[in-house]
Amino acid sequence: MTLITTQLQTVFKGRKKKVTEPVPPREEWHVIPLNPEPWAIGTLGLGRNKGGVYPTLSPNLQVVAFQEAVREHFYGQTIAPFEGDVELRFFYWRQLSEYESMSTGRRVAKKPADATNMQKSLEDALQEIFYANDRVVRRITSEIKEQSPETEPKIVICVREYVPPVDEIPPFVWDQVANTPTLFDGQDEFRPAQEIREVF
Repeated sequence: MTLITTQLQTVFKGRKKKVTEPVPPREEWHVIPLNPEPWAIGTLGLGRNKGGVYPTLSPNLQVVAFQEAVREHFYGQTIAPFEGDVELRFFYWRQLSEYESMSTGRRVAKKPADATNMQKSLEDALQEIFYANDRVVRRITSEIKEQSPETEPKIVICVREYVPPVDEIPPFVWDQVANTPTLFDGQDEFRPAQEIREVF
């Protein structure tokens, strides 16, 4: 944790004593008036070149639209990107909007989403706003506060400087970590992509 020294008029054995006080980590809270959108795979397709056929994957348009809306929310705001590692906390209020089924013609509501997928699409959207790359995210948590057709949609985020917490792993688990053999023997963990061939 970053420390600063303050000159306190504390008398200790007839002399002034410098007392070090911790500076709390930088922390920012924001409320985003948007409906959380879970990450989803894009459209799969096939491309062709002289080498044959290869698979293609285009971005999911709904996720892209959500991420653009998040960036638009922060457009024009003065936000200094964090330096170093960060910790993220996300809270979701997701409205399960209704739509008309193409197959039955009935009104149906969207299915509930899991916190992990909503976390991924939001984490990517905040890149280059609060941090240069999501590789600096050392700790991240997500909580679904409410998810229903009647929910008023919103997202609350907290971005803060990462401060290593007190070790949360019990000693007996650390013993297991130390005694667990590795699955690899020093060779490459995965085969090069060119060695994996698929027939289309």
